[in-house]
Parts: sequence; structure tokens; C-alpha cells
Amino acid sequence: MSVVEKEKVRIISPCAKCGLCCIEKNVFITVEELRRIKEYTGMDIDEFAEVYYSPLGVVTILLKKDEYGRCIFLKNSLCSIHEVKPFQCKTYPVIYSPMIAPVEVREGVYVFRCASGNMVVEVDADYFWEETKRRTRYLVNYYSRPPEEIIREIERIASAGARHGKDNR
Repeated sequence: MSVVEKEKVRIISPCAKCGLCCIEKNVFITVEELRRIKEYTGMDIDEFAEVYYSPLGVVTILLKKDEYGRCIFLKNSLCSIHEVKPFQCKTYPVIYSPMIAPVEVREGVYVFRCASGNMVVEVDADYFWEETKRRTRYLVNYYSRPPEEIIREIERIASAGARHGKDNR
């Protein structure tokens, strides 16, 4: 986190590493995140991700869950791909989306709590909206590409060999 981000995002109560944030949550990832995870783990895409192609032409990629609804990368209540974890996981419990409301709103500050309530994060309201707009622009640009192009990119990544080869199976 940069110095500016540390001024705008304050951890009031740190993560207790209980793992609840990784259970029964849909983690949406981009093609770039898919590539980084594949390279880092050495796993085949179909071992850790599910790719959906809707009739409306939207390509959605989700991290897989185990039979208990836990992220497959959750090991002993810790993220086994911490170094390359998706944006959604890095910023949790703050979710940069105009569709998600903070738990509490104070003058100029939004307060977010994790699934267990242990981790509490305050975010400067203006910074929150700047980041939400930035992330939204990125996703609009990403999804404005023709779905066939995204599928081809996923296929290229799937057929490429892993560079780092860290095994998380």
C-alpha cells in the first residue's frame, strides 16, 4: 500500500486470519489475474477457475471453491496465493463498487467490516469513490472487448506453460 493509500485507508482492527472471507464468496477475476495465478501455481486453469460465457456475450471468470464452499487456495486459514491474489481479495473487506454499501458512514469516512467482524477498515469517502470509478472504468474497458477475444486470450493462457511453477495443489 502506498503512503497516499495508507492516509486514505486505515486499518482500525487487523485481520484475525480466521478465513471466513474465503468461504461461500464468489471471487471474480480478470484474464490478467487468471494468467498470474496460473503462472504462480503451475496449475491448469480448469483446476482453479470456472469460465462462464453468457448468452449476452459476457465472459465471467470465478475462482473455484472446494466441496465445503471454501476458496481452493485457502490453506490453514491463509491464502496460498497471497503474492498474486486477485484485486477483490487484496482490498477486502473494502469492496470498490457503487452497488455495495459500507457498514457505517461517518462524516467523510466509510467503515467496512469483514465477514467475522474482526477486521475493521475506514476509507476516506472521496478516495473510495475515486477508486470505485477507476475500477469501474477498468472493468468497462475489459468487458467492452469482444467476448471472443477474451475467450481466445484465456485459451492462449491455458495452453502456455507455467513460468514460476509453485504448486498449490
